Amino acid sequence: MVKIVFSYNKLIVWTRALVARERVPKHWSRTRNERFDVHTVCVLYVLFQIENKDYRLFSSWLAIAPALGLPSVPHWTTLQKAFKRLPPRLLRKLVRLSGECKDRIAAVDPTYYQLSNPSKGYCKRIGRDSRRDTLRKATVVVSTNKKKILDVFVRAKERHGMKDIHLIAKSGVFQGRTILADKEFDAEKFHHIVEDAGGKRSIVPLRNEKVPVHRTRGKHRKQLKRTGIPPLYNKRNCCESNNSAVKRKFSPVLRGKTFWQQARDLYAKCLAYNLMREILSLITETFYRALSSPKYK
Repeated sequence: MVKIVFSYNKLIVWTRALVARERVPKHWSRTRNERFDVHTVCVLYVLFQIENKDYRLFSSWLAIAPALGLPSVPHWTTLQKAFKRLPPRLLRKLVRLSGECKDRIAAVDPTYYQLSNPSKGYCKRIGRDSRRDTLRKATVVVSTNKKKILDVFVRAKERHGMKDIHLIAKSGVFQGRTILADKEFDAEKFHHIVEDAGGKRSIVPLRNEKVPVHRTRGKHRKQLKRTGIPPLYNKRNCCESNNSAVKRKFSPVLRGKTFWQQARDLYAKCLAYNLMREILSLITETFYRALSSPKYK
């Protein structure tokens, strides 16, 4: 009987290939005196996100991972300092690269991540309202078929999603796709940004549904008012499901005291999620291919 089991070995190979494809240098310094090269640090960071351990436990866990081919197990302080040297923009590029697929429909949805995780009992005892805690707002673009994260963007200061959508469009994730978004992006400017970025179509429900067509502003918004929201829009729920899956698997709390450390942690969570989905999809394809072979008929 064929079993579907997640493979760490395949994950390591895929991560190394992804980093090499992005042409990431193997060393940050010219002297190349680093004990662990940058490619190995990227692999370790993805494993660090998947295991969701602290630095000491993760360093101990590496002692039973001979597939990495490490000359020795790095100390937990070595891992902490090496991860801090990974630029967040590099991890965001790797997220886009790992999310490449042929899906023609994508969904955009903002989500929030916590910076701390106090218990409800502790908050009740000290009179702290956790709803007032500082959060990080991230805008995520997800493919609705493969359910992979195409792009993610986070700002230090929370602001409306429309102010960042043009930066996401520059990455090319809207090219040739139908884009689904919620009412936060109900603006004619959003439709123009998607159209200028090569998007095939953009579907956003209108906030003021009772306003007549002749008082609705914008060509695209008037068209949506006349034709109504198509059933295709129901696929936008995939983005919310993916955001929930990332938080359940890799924790809704971002590590780090500074914004850049938190952004690095968020991008690494999304990268690890994409790689896990890719590995699991390959294993599933192998499983069904094995079932269709004459041996199992």
